[in-house]
Amino acid sequence: MKPSLFALAPLSALVAIACAPQDNTIETVFDPCAPLVIDADGLSEPQRQSVFDGIAMWNQTASAALEVKDGDVDGRPQIPVRYEKAAAAFHGFYNDVEGVVYVNKEIDSAHARAVTVAHELGHAFGLVHIDIAHDSSVMNDGNLKTEPNRFDVDSLAALWGTCSPLAP
Repeated sequence: MKPSLFALAPLSALVAIACAPQDNTIETVFDPCAPLVIDADGLSEPQRQSVFDGIAMWNQTASAALEVKDGDVDGRPQIPVRYEKAAAAFHGFYNDVEGVVYVNKEIDSAHARAVTVAHELGHAFGLVHIDIAHDSSVMNDGNLKTEPNRFDVDSLAALWGTCSPLAP
């Protein structure tokens, strides 16, 4: 896999990208209602816990079918999550060309890391940023506190339909 822009670009390049016209098409999206593996291979225990917590937010709120797994995923679709060092202003990034979630490893709060994972997974599901003035959402730009909520579930349902609760 080639290195991510999130991980390697100098801050000035990231600021230039953040200020440039945005590509409004998310190239790689995943159906959150289908069995989907979140690849946490090589993460530290606190990072893995944040991934578990972030996917639990979607599984509990939207009845998504996400699970964490390392290594072999038996041919199921997967989204790798990687933690990289970045400037404090950059919490996370979804590389929609490669289908990889990047999280800033400098985020100190476990809850903020989990919300960042949930936010970036929202992009992987095809969700875009929501202006906080419009609605409170996990997809609010710069969000480190708001977990997926009814607005987010309705947004997912508009794209994918309603997820059926998983059998126990």
